[in-house]
This record gives sequence, C-alpha cells and structure tokens, in this order.
Amino acid sequence: MKRTTLWRTGLCLLAVVAAPGCEMDARRTTVEPRQPVQSPEAPHSEAASVLARVNGRAIPMDALYDALLRDNGLRVAQQLIADELVRQELQARGLPANVTDRDREIENRRALTKVFQFDETPTPEQLDGLLNQLLAQKNITRRTWDATMTRNVLLTRLAEHDPRVDVTDEDIRRAFFEEYDGKLKVRHVQAPTMVIAQEVTEKARDGEDFAQLAFQYSTNPSGKTGGWLPDIGPRTAPETVPPPIIQAARALKKPGDVSNIVQVGSNFHVLKLEEIVPPEKVKFSDVKGKLRFIVRDKKIDRLQPVIMKELINKAQIEYVDPVIRSRVRRGATS
Repeated sequence: MKRTTLWRTGLCLLAVVAAPGCEMDARRTTVEPRQPVQSPEAPHSEAASVLARVNGRAIPMDALYDALLRDNGLRVAQQLIADELVRQELQARGLPANVTDRDREIENRRALTKVFQFDETPTPEQLDGLLNQLLAQKNITRRTWDATMTRNVLLTRLAEHDPRVDVTDEDIRRAFFEEYDGKLKVRHVQAPTMVIAQEVTEKARDGEDFAQLAFQYSTNPSGKTGGWLPDIGPRTAPETVPPPIIQAARALKKPGDVSNIVQVGSNFHVLKLEEIVPPEKVKFSDVKGKLRFIVRDKKIDRLQPVIMKELINKAQIEYVDPVIRSRVRRGATS
C-alpha cells in the first residue's frame, strides 16, 4: 500500500470532531441552578470524594471535575448536545437511532479513505495505524473520533432521507465533465485599462460579437485570431494561462456567459465561454450509474453539517452548569 500525505480537502470532515457543525448560541439558552456533581460510585465512599492521597493529604475529586469541566467541558458538552439532537430528529422521523460496531467500522474506513489516498485496499491493521497517526497530528482522542463516527452514521441516515440529496441528470452530466476532465472553450480580451475592460464587458453582455471585440480591443496577440485561450479543463489547464484567468473561466456556467473583469498584473481581462466540450475518452452511458452514486455520496457528505446546523438553530438548548454557561457567553461576546 502506498501512503500519501493528508488530503487537505478531506480534512474538512474533521470539523465535526472539534465542534458539532456550528456554535451553539448562548442567547437562546435558559438557566437552571447547578446540581452538585455526583461520582458514579456510592456517594459516601472514599472513591466518590477523594482522587488521591499525597503524603496522607487528600486531593478531592471535585478538583479533578472542575479542572476537566473548565478545560474541556464546553467542547464535550456541545458534542453530547449534538448527539442528542440527532437522535431526537431520527426518532421524530421514525428512523432507527442505534449504531452497531459494524456501522462504525464502515464509517471509519470511509472517513479515512477521504483523508488518505490508497493505491490498494488497506488492511485493518494499516487503517488503524493511519488513524493513530491522524489522531496524533490533530490532537484528537480515540473516544472523540469514535463518537464522531457514530454521529456521522446517524447524520448520514438523516441525509439519505432528505430530498436535497436527490440526483438530477444535470448533476450527473456536470460530474461527468468534472470527473473526466472535459474542456472549456473560452475567448478573452486583454485590455490595458479598467475603463476599456468595462466597455468590452458591456458590449459583450449586450450581445456584440466577442471575436470582433477581441480583434478591436485586445492587446494580447490572440486578439488577432478571435481571442481564443487554450482549452481549460476542470482538472487540467495550460501552464501559460495565469491562475486568475483559469479560475474565472471555470466559474462560467454556460455558453454565452461573460466574466467579471479579472486583473492580472497591469492588464484587465474579460472572458466569454463559447462551448463546453464533454470528455472524449469515456462514454457517458458507461459511467452514468457510477457517477450517480458518487454525486449522491458527495451530496450526503455536504448535507451532514448543514443538517447539524439546522438542528442546533431550531433547538432550545439549556446550559444548566454555570461554568459551561459562562464559557458559552464569553464565546458569544468575543
């Protein structure tokens, strides 16, 4: 198995590890008196009240509870609240809220696959090693990771029943173009001043012939042949084309679209998308089913934090503990 560096875009899935999707607003909370912390053991036993004895002097458990509460209480509290909100929503929709070890195992492999790239399927031992490496890098505990995998399983369950994950033919064709690197055929005008670029933009959007505008206004040699740029793909692009122009070209959605003015150095550029050329080496019919699955999977991933944020925003959350409540208020006013 070949192991590569962390995939930067994949790390976004770890956002739920640190916080459950968005900040929980202290202004929507109510307050109740704090109840004393109880140890899980018998309340009158020494283990319930004493952490340790040092040279005969006791360190009370309350000291440990307070330290943990002040250092990590808000983060853990938000994770527990997120879990409760997701389970309540599943129950309200009549969906199962239980998660098996097998469910977590599948989600764990899926999450790590999005972070690491593999040339071949890793063994369970290799996955465990990569996970330990990732947790050490991000300073995340295994308990927190496992809790996040559980929540992701439940959020996926909610997302799968959300109409926002429905896949259209347009979604699949866009994925076909992006996955197999179709081409954008784009013209541009390179203008020496913003004033000229604005004039070109207005005329282009009024429907004047862009090739003629390029011939008339462009200071780039391509203007003499209609202002053509080399073909630009969603994955690849010529090294001779500056990155701001590539970005502007990829932002054009349909033939006829004219870009906003793009400044590169001392020049100003206006682009027009003339044609979208589908991939030529792969047949759409051969990969349509595969792409439908890929598109839906990506929609589910993107929808999970959205659902989490929606659940938090509509919930009435009561922070009872004054230490946690003060941390929330400080965060809301900072």
